[in-house]
Amino acid sequence: MIKRIVIAEDEPITRMDISETLMEAGYEVVGIASNGLSAVEIARKTNPDLIVMDINMPVLNGLEASKMIIEEAITNCIIIITEQNIEEFIDVADEIGIMGYVEKPINEKKLLSTIETAIFESKKMKSNRKYINNINTKIAMDF
Repeated sequence: MIKRIVIAEDEPITRMDISETLMEAGYEVVGIASNGLSAVEIARKTNPDLIVMDINMPVLNGLEASKMIIEEAITNCIIIITEQNIEEFIDVADEIGIMGYVEKPINEKKLLSTIETAIFESKKMKSNRKYINNINTKIAMDF
């Protein structure tokens, strides 16, 4: 199954490189954003399987945009990219529900590996949520 991905990155060359890498790997790039607010709007319209989100972007930073997207249940599969020390953001990213990260400069193999891991973990989470909901429904019906 082709995975549908939104790229949110404010640097045009990096956006283009990520897009080419993903398309060559067989992914469908369904949207490209240059700022966090645009990323949220594109995600609402395209309902992607995954979002590759830069942390430092204008208008709305990547962590704020990711939080909005996850809270709205548009997707729960977001990986972040950053050129800064990830240690500064790891607790916030974990609290939001970020599935992984890649440091700049972006290594193609690391990016693709992180995407596949995030998609796999996202599927497990979705399956677990469905199982829990079914159990809760069954318990509620028994009472």
